Amino acid sequence: MKQIQWINILRGYAMGISDLIPGVSGGTIALLLGIYDDFIQAISGLFSKHFKKNFLFLLPLGIGIILAIGTLSKLISYLLEYHVIPTQFFFLGLIAGIIPFLLRLSKPKENFKLIHYIVIIIGVLLLLWMSLNQMEKMDVSSVELTTPMLIQLYFAGILASSAMLLPGISGSFVLLLLGFYSIVIYSVSEVISFNFDLLPVIIAVGLGFMTGFIVSSKLINYMLTHLTYLTYSLIIGLVIGSLFNVFPGLPSSIIVWIITVFTFTIGFLVSYTLGNKTLDEMT
Repeated sequence: MKQIQWINILRGYAMGISDLIPGVSGGTIALLLGIYDDFIQAISGLFSKHFKKNFLFLLPLGIGIILAIGTLSKLISYLLEYHVIPTQFFFLGLIAGIIPFLLRLSKPKENFKLIHYIVIIIGVLLLLWMSLNQMEKMDVSSVELTTPMLIQLYFAGILASSAMLLPGISGSFVLLLLGFYSIVIYSVSEVISFNFDLLPVIIAVGLGFMTGFIVSSKLINYMLTHLTYLTYSLIIGLVIGSLFNVFPGLPSSIIVWIITVFTFTIGFLVSYTLGNKTLDEMT
């Protein structure tokens, strides 16, 4: 990590795409791409004597994430509005395909005890509860940028960024749960269109994201180092539970069924193949 790994722009782009979808975690993609541990360690150690090394690792990832959000926010909004079922089933396949990878990585038969399975169940139930308690979309046409609202957006950013670092919990889903997802996505698309009226929304959420990244990364890094398999069991539970969050319902026509099966299969194969490749590189 002494030099910038420009290939991480592509990895960051993939993480940015996932973070635009409620229910899909950028942490999941980082884990799938084999950079999760380095990603957490780099954020956790950003304000340390190893600042340069960590910054050079995170820089291309950040560029990729920003590029994904900037170039695809309108497309994702369109797909989620007009083709939600095939789109969500692609990400369902992506999430389902990572489960075999996690099981091979953690080796439950060798390393898990009763407490680990209890943690898995807790993770599943947590995400199931979240999926049952989504708030209605905010009416973006009637938003008033008051100081209390910007403060709420800041703390929403903290919670969302903390969730982003955990595979299985999506930062965008946390924003959806808190009722801020639509206004954030709308604000991004407006700023990209050079309408800066809602720029304070981006600034408030962005500052929250930075705060959350720094604080939560230290906790996750500690857990990965000292409670490795307990952390893996939590991640497995969260990933399984996230299937409930992403599930959009069943298709209503044969054509949509065909498209949906295709998108799910593609998502699963992409995830499964990347997982196998990552494990091969780790061994």
